[in-house]
Amino acid sequence: MYNCGVGACGTSEVDIENDYYGVLKYIIELEYMGEPLKKYVLCSCEWFDPTLNCGTQPHKLSKFVEVHPTRRYRKYDPFIFSNMAS
Repeated sequence: MYNCGVGACGTSEVDIENDYYGVLKYIIELEYMGEPLKKYVLCSCEWFDPTLNCGTQPHKLSKFVEVHPTRRYRKYDPFIFSNMAS
């Protein structure tokens, strides 16, 4: 298993846009039979806390974001579509 970082843009319950950062755990391909044939690729990730100044800290002079690895996202929401990941 490799340690691959993943990022995704999202919104919280109060419509404040958050950037989510995590570690990629599994890649799952779903294939639905029938016409037309449909394939979807899901990424299972372990997310870090997206709360600013608590789980993440943007660098003042660059576009880098510091992620505190001990702060994990509390909700169970591991899956995203592969086209949502960066």
